[in-house]
Amino acid sequence: MDHVILAAAISVGSASRIEIDHVPNNISYRAALSPRDVGDRASIRVESRDPQTVAHIVAAIERTDTSDDARAADLRYAIRLRDARGSTCVVIYLDAFGRRGMVDGRPVRFSGDAIKRAIVTAFPVLYK
Repeated sequence: MDHVILAAAISVGSASRIEIDHVPNNISYRAALSPRDVGDRASIRVESRDPQTVAHIVAAIERTDTSDDARAADLRYAIRLRDARGSTCVVIYLDAFGRRGMVDGRPVRFSGDAIKRAIVTAFPVLYK
């Protein structure tokens, strides 16, 4: 497991709330979306405090290996895990396919699309 996700996995253990911003994949932009763009342009926002939903997504994050990527992806999802006090544990950004993104400000490649599949399963409205 890459140290970026390992550090995230250590902090996600205390997560009790998940918030996701999504810019639908069918909306095109002239430039790749950055982390700030996802927050500013998101038209879909979902949240859950359900322990099973949070645990399902945390498990997907913990199982996903990463490697450094040479360039930033066109980001479409911002996944924020928060603890009981509302403090941010980690923010993970994904591209439309869930295979590239950003963690702790670093561009990464994910070993698969398990994180995206987990969030779309938990929140079907994100499948756009």
